[in-house]
Amino acid sequence: MTKASQISPGQLTALLLTSRLAVSMTFAPTLHQVSHGSDYLLSAVLHGFLILLAALPSLWFAKRTDSASPLEYAYILWGKGGAIVAAGYGLACLIYQVMDMVWFSQFFVTTLSPDISRTVLCVTLAAAAYAAAFYGLQAVGRAAALVFFTVALAIVFILIVLLPDMELIHFPPFLYDGTRPVIYGALEELPRTSELVLLGLMLPYIHGGYKSLGKACLGFGIGLTACALIIQITALGVLGDFSGMVLFPYYTAVTAAKASLLQRMDVLATSIWLAALFIKTAFLAMLYLNCVGRLAGAKARPPAAVISIVLVAWLGIWLGDMALQWERQIIWIVSTVLLSLFAVLLPLALIGSDFLRKRNLRCSESSEAQHESIQGHS
Repeated sequence: MTKASQISPGQLTALLLTSRLAVSMTFAPTLHQVSHGSDYLLSAVLHGFLILLAALPSLWFAKRTDSASPLEYAYILWGKGGAIVAAGYGLACLIYQVMDMVWFSQFFVTTLSPDISRTVLCVTLAAAAYAAAFYGLQAVGRAAALVFFTVALAIVFILIVLLPDMELIHFPPFLYDGTRPVIYGALEELPRTSELVLLGLMLPYIHGGYKSLGKACLGFGIGLTACALIIQITALGVLGDFSGMVLFPYYTAVTAAKASLLQRMDVLATSIWLAALFIKTAFLAMLYLNCVGRLAGAKARPPAAVISIVLVAWLGIWLGDMALQWERQIIWIVSTVLLSLFAVLLPLALIGSDFLRKRNLRCSESSEAQHESIQGHS
């Protein structure tokens, strides 16, 4: 991977943050959590620390292997068994795309104009994202930096303008029910941070190797915590306890505002969210197509893209009406399994296999040296 085809740590940070904000700006973090209101502000801070902790296995693997990709290293250590890892990563990217499209479909049904065709909008989003994926990570990374800068400015601007609509009574005391709700809230939010699963795949694409990846993870944890706090303060300050009862609390807070400056701010909120979702889908599509290319060759990428566009859009529309019922029973569980497999178990398994391989190699070299020494004396 040449430097010209790599992105900087700052671009990776913006890409990770944009990817996560595509979910955080719409999904209600308190919908299934036991931490509500002010306690979720503490959960968001703890979640930031857990992100850094969950990234440690990937960073440790990257340091031990001199910034090798887990996918390529699996082929080195396990031969054809590496194809299972490639298929797993590809499936994970596809699952995350479907999850995001499900929420997009649900958001469309709940908030947008019924005059717009949901099918056309979903297919257009998927097709545009896959087309962008073929331009490479540098193009997606540059777009992500611009989108994140716009999103960050927008959420700060919305917070400032909505201050007159906020009430202090909407912020209950911290730790009213103790620390357990805060801890549970952060632990339940962690599996939804799908970016942790993809860290290993990003290693060949970031200039500076594992050190740059570490900087990007640190920026991601701090930046996400700051953005989550701003979004939650805005929703909680305007809606109060009602923010934990609606499916899209941030959007609801913006549309419910009485400030004259925000009469059509819902359009701004929707636009920046769609831009973030587009970047995330393109990011996932690029990684997915790279896995397909590793499995079946470069010629398999275009037909795989066409099939995936249809599949992601169709599943997103079909499952969109069941998003609320399935979020906790299926989506959260699947996210937990993927996080455990690819962010924790796979890096540790590769480190263990590499250790055993090197130990066996040393033992073999030692045995050969002893054998040569015995033959020399004889």
